[in-house]
Amino acid sequence: MNKLLVTKPPGGWSALALVSFAVLATISLSVWQLTKGFEKNQERTGYIARLQEDPIDITDYKEGESTYRQMRLRGSYIEEQSFIVGYQRHNQLPGYWIVTPFQTNFGVFLVNRGWIPIQQHFLETPEFETPKGTVEITGVIWTHKHFPSDGSYDELDWPKRVKRLNLKRMAEITGAHEDEIRLLAANPGAFTPIQLLVENEPAQHWGYAFQWLLIGGMVVSVYWFFYIRKGEEGTT
Repeated sequence: MNKLLVTKPPGGWSALALVSFAVLATISLSVWQLTKGFEKNQERTGYIARLQEDPIDITDYKEGESTYRQMRLRGSYIEEQSFIVGYQRHNQLPGYWIVTPFQTNFGVFLVNRGWIPIQQHFLETPEFETPKGTVEITGVIWTHKHFPSDGSYDELDWPKRVKRLNLKRMAEITGAHEDEIRLLAANPGAFTPIQLLVENEPAQHWGYAFQWLLIGGMVVSVYWFFYIRKGEEGTT
C-alpha cells in the first residue's frame, strides 16, 4: 500500500503555524479598527450636523448627553469666580481662555468666553471685563474626555490662573455642570471665539488599521525571506 507523502513546509510546521496565527491576528485587528473608524465617522457626522441645528432651550439640556448642540442661556455671570486658562493659542499667538460660571434658574454653567492675548507679560494676570446683570447668551455645549491634574486649582485667589482646562475641578469648585459652553461671537461677554473643531477620530482608527496590515505584511515578508527564499537558494 502506498503511503500518502506530506511535504514539510519551509521552516517546519511550527513556523508556519506561528506565521498563520500572526497574520490572522493582524487581519482581525485591522478589521476591528476599520469598523471602529466607520462607527466614529458616523458619530462625527452626527456631531457636525448638531452644530448646524437651531439652539435648544435650557430646559432640554442633559448633562453629558447634549454635546455639540447650541443652547440659549439666560442669567448672569458670576464675575468674582472667573478662571484664566493659560497656554492657549489663537492663530499661533499665545494667550488665555477665560471661563466664567454663569448662573441660571437651571443651575450654573461653565461658559468659555473665548481667547484673549497676553497683555504685558505672561506672568501678569490679564485684565478683562465681565457683563453685569441679567443677559442672554448662546453657546455650544462642548465636552472633554480627559481632565489633566493641575495644582493651581487649589489656590485661593480669584480669578484663578490655571495651567490646564479641567472642567471637573471647575465644576467642583463652583457647583456647575461639567460640560463646557463655548460662547459664540457677538454674545455678551464674548472674546475671540474658540474654533469648533470636532476631533478626527475616524482617521486615527483607519491609521491603526493600516498599521496592523503593515505588520501582517512584514511577518509574511520575513517568513518568505528567511524560509522560502533561503530554502530555494539552498537547493540551487
